[in-house]
Amino acid sequence: MSGRFSVPVAVQALLVRDGRLLTLRRTGTGHRDGELGLPAGHLEGGEDAVDGWSGEPRTGEPGRCSELAWVDPDDPPADVVDHVRCAVGAWRAGRPLVLHGWAAGGTC
Repeated sequence: MSGRFSVPVAVQALLVRDGRLLTLRRTGTGHRDGELGLPAGHLEGGEDAVDGWSGEPRTGEPGRCSELAWVDPDDPPADVVDHVRCAVGAWRAGRPLVLHGWAAGGTC
């Protein structure tokens, strides 16, 4: 069936060391450049979220990250991407699901 609705799926990781959360400054992506996001990647066809994060974390596209920053997850900098801020807040509150941007009245 052609015209079926589809969306790209990105898997994002919360990597924590000594209580600090790893963020990356986006650059050269055309989307949210200059803001801090999480390590992430889009899934390829047939890949599930767990397969998408197998192996060691690495910068697969170094031209899309201008800085690595370890931040306080309870007080992230102002330039953290809004959906990342929402997800980190939900994680810290023990909420496993966030509906940011999907519907009026969604969480965050």
